[in-house]
Amino acid sequence: MHRRLTAIAFTLCLCASLCAARPPADQKKGDVRTFELHPVAPPVPALKYRFTYDPVDCYRGNAAIPYLQAMMFLSDKEDAALDKALDALRDKDEATLRAAGQTLLNHNTLFDTLDLAAHADSCEWQPAIRERGIMALLPHLNLMRKMANILRVRAAIQMRDGQVDEALKTIRLGFEMSRDTGREPVLVSGLVGIAIGALTNESLAELMSRPDAPNLYWALASMPRPTVEFRHSMSGERAFLFASVSALKRSENVDELTAQDWRDVMRQISQLMSQSSGANGGKPKVVSEVEITAAAALVLPQAKKYYAESRNVPVEQAEKVEPMKLAGIYYYEQYRASLDEIFKLIELPYPQQSALLEQTMKQFAHRKEQTPTNVFYQLIPALNRASASFARLDRQLAALTAVEAIRSYAAAADGTLPPKLEDISDTPVPINPMTGQAFEYSVEGNTAVLRDSQTKDWVLEYTIKVVK
Repeated sequence: MHRRLTAIAFTLCLCASLCAARPPADQKKGDVRTFELHPVAPPVPALKYRFTYDPVDCYRGNAAIPYLQAMMFLSDKEDAALDKALDALRDKDEATLRAAGQTLLNHNTLFDTLDLAAHADSCEWQPAIRERGIMALLPHLNLMRKMANILRVRAAIQMRDGQVDEALKTIRLGFEMSRDTGREPVLVSGLVGIAIGALTNESLAELMSRPDAPNLYWALASMPRPTVEFRHSMSGERAFLFASVSALKRSENVDELTAQDWRDVMRQISQLMSQSSGANGGKPKVVSEVEITAAAALVLPQAKKYYAESRNVPVEQAEKVEPMKLAGIYYYEQYRASLDEIFKLIELPYPQQSALLEQTMKQFAHRKEQTPTNVFYQLIPALNRASASFARLDRQLAALTAVEAIRSYAAAADGTLPPKLEDISDTPVPINPMTGQAFEYSVEGNTAVLRDSQTKDWVLEYTIKVVK
């Protein structure tokens, strides 16, 4: 990820690489895995294991500071060892995993500093959104993801050494890192927080199938939901345009902007988008002032009509306004209206939000086709894809909780799988947050399948076998 990664939502093109761990080449698209469960009842006391830190054990402080200090301990040596260890973990090369991982495990100062960060009661990254807008620098995000990968390797080796309690502490640290990264009110930060959470779930799923794994139902059931809030991650997005474009930043009333101001606004947006394209491997293209003026002439009839109707003035008065000013106001206010139509859905629960957001984004795509010269439209992200990423992480945690609920039932029923999820009473199975309904479930012999086949783009299918 480029160090000049910006927080505006056009970085959504990076979502796939951020949210993916290193899956086997033959793995189906989606969350597909197999568990071999040893029947174990939940521990006593119920919260013997936790994936959050008890407030009593936390201190008053800002986790961002020790996280940034921990990043200073990373060097090329750790980078090389991490790449080898992750490849070995993917390829199931145990010898290379241990050899490469040892370099990381010996870095006690790094882990001590991360533990200090995790015990802080707040995490304020304080990104310079209002000062720098789209060009706010977020160089810590890539390093947070790197440290999460180091935790993934650490947990894997701890499991292989039979250090289950230590592996659980490492997993808890990963979950806290996910939440702390997602606390920044920026969409791309939320997406990286999700990526860290998904990476931590890989460690958790691996541990759950081990013969020495405890039952983690209550540790999972007591985790805060949502893991990373979509609403919070979007809270800073609307500020980017005003902080990035000087003319809009200094004016509270767009009618006060001159024709030249609007040319400057559109040129600045073009430059910002061009810089983003260059940073992400695309071909930069800055629109010239001549092109901006020519594009404005194409929407002049609609812009005049809109100005007259929205300002409640005669068309004759609208015709006296400079064409560039008419076009600028038209472009900008069409953008704001489209943005409101999308943002109004953010507070809805995902099952309701998903259908409406999909429909709204299609309507927006149609408007964008009708007015391709509106540079403001380039600033609106594909929020239906982003929203699904947030919901998928919570669905995964709900499904892992369901697996542990099934383990609990099997422990009390002499290794027998529950015929239906409704038969599990003491450790209730959570609903699927992506559908608002129960997970699909079927049993055949000593094998059960938990699935979500309704989410077409990223199915979930967990095959569960009980080992007596």
